[in-house]
Amino acid sequence: TVDGSTVRYRLAFPALDGVRIDAQIGVTGTQVTFRITKITDTDAFRVSTIDIPGQNLLSVRGDQPGAHVT
Repeated sequence: TVDGSTVRYRLAFPALDGVRIDAQIGVTGTQVTFRITKITDTDAFRVSTIDIPGQNLLSVRGDQPGAHVT
């Protein structure tokens, strides 16, 4: 769903019935936030780590004045 400058996602995993992850990406001014807001797991599968391989959400050029990622 989209609400102003925030997009909310619900990720479901068909092979892991009942496991869901709710996340959101928002922009305020020049700040971008990525948040995992809820994890729903099951007795059969407990979520213990989150790994997002190849995630290139943000990048900063080395010659860009005042730019940084935290």
